[in-house]
Amino acid sequence: MTTMKIGEDTQAYAAASYSFSNNPEIVDSQLVPNRKFTEVPFGKKHIVSDGYGAKPRNIILTGTFHGTSKRTYYNDLAEHIYDNLVKKFFITSTKFYYFLGGNLKETLKGGRTNFIDYVANLWTPIPFAFSDTESTYTVAIANADELELNDATANSTGNFTNAGNAPSFVKWVIVNTSGNNITQIDIGNASTLAGSKQKIKWTDSTGLASGKTLTIYIYKFKEEDSGYKFMRYGYSEESSVEFGSVAITGDLPYVTKEATDQSFSIQLTGNSDASTITATYRAAYLG
Repeated sequence: MTTMKIGEDTQAYAAASYSFSNNPEIVDSQLVPNRKFTEVPFGKKHIVSDGYGAKPRNIILTGTFHGTSKRTYYNDLAEHIYDNLVKKFFITSTKFYYFLGGNLKETLKGGRTNFIDYVANLWTPIPFAFSDTESTYTVAIANADELELNDATANSTGNFTNAGNAPSFVKWVIVNTSGNNITQIDIGNASTLAGSKQKIKWTDSTGLASGKTLTIYIYKFKEEDSGYKFMRYGYSEESSVEFGSVAITGDLPYVTKEATDQSFSIQLTGNSDASTITATYRAAYLG
């Protein structure tokens, strides 16, 4: 079996900073659809509300460290559990979950002085597994017109194809190469903005100037002025500083499960010369 690992959110499997000395003996992961059942008293039919979501997973790792370095192995794992950063748990060499540490329990048993038994809980803010391979779509845009994005779009490379069976969210990078400031960016998950059920609208009164780059992240676990960190979805940033405001309609635009060359749509208000769009995503899986 492939060695399971833990890495930072920017690390691939090969570069992951922590490798289990022995894989956990049990990895317990439960998929729970986020739907609500309302019972109608005395009824033969009942109410179901469903937004095609899933509850956060609580992945439970049960395992053992042994040998002269067992305490080092345990403390290295404890550091990742305690850290307040989103990390990756690589369940295989090609698939991982984003997680934050929940808790870690150790058990010392008489007669087993050479062993540390542990149970670790990993909380997943996005309850899907992701491919370790990132897919990329790029396109050059020379005007402010609404544009359909797919593999047939002029001046584009790549496509929006999701080999997995779960929705995959997209990170967007917009570079205003030259021309007027871009004051609004609209992105939808269908061939037209009007036909998109999931949309992002980014706005800024000054706009994204020529030579500047805007990144709209899937998420950012962001520390606020209070010192506390909060998960921010659709977070927009320029030069490592929050920039502009983002409104989300429905959800962040995503590549649907098992999609092949899905179309997206985009419009850059104010774009007068040349801009480059780069979209990155990963195949997503229910397990």
